[in-house]
Amino acid sequence: SHVSTKYGDVTGDGQDEALVTLKIETGGSAIPQTVYIFQWKNEKPEIIWYFRTGDRADGGLKTIGAEKGELLIELYGQDRFIFGDVETMKIIGDEEDLCCPKWFTKTRLKWNGRNFLTQGKRLTYSIDNPTASPIENMGDMKAEEEKKNKR
Repeated sequence: SHVSTKYGDVTGDGQDEALVTLKIETGGSAIPQTVYIFQWKNEKPEIIWYFRTGDRADGGLKTIGAEKGELLIELYGQDRFIFGDVETMKIIGDEEDLCCPKWFTKTRLKWNGRNFLTQGKRLTYSIDNPTASPIENMGDMKAEEEKKNKR
């Protein structure tokens, strides 16, 4: 079912694209969503990208929008980001109660004419402590710690 449609320039061409979010009806309690991004081309809408989010605190969509010609995506969870078209990456041990996310991750992406590519660092913010500085690329840091602990 339809959740929202937002408009903004996410390709940097000066023209607004449509960001359409749909909720996937699972028949259960899960609330994953799919986002479709359309550009206007040859007098009709054309899909340029789509992705699926997780379920609420498990990589669910917090916000999506356009800023300075880039796509801004915020997903609930520690260092959650879109990996391919249909998955969100997750840190092992990032399990939370779905009702009450404690973290969200902000990612900026830039359109290169074919794909959206991550720009800068992924920033993970604490919801419980909104004045805390964000943690940069949290998953990479945790992976490095695990490597050191195995040595």
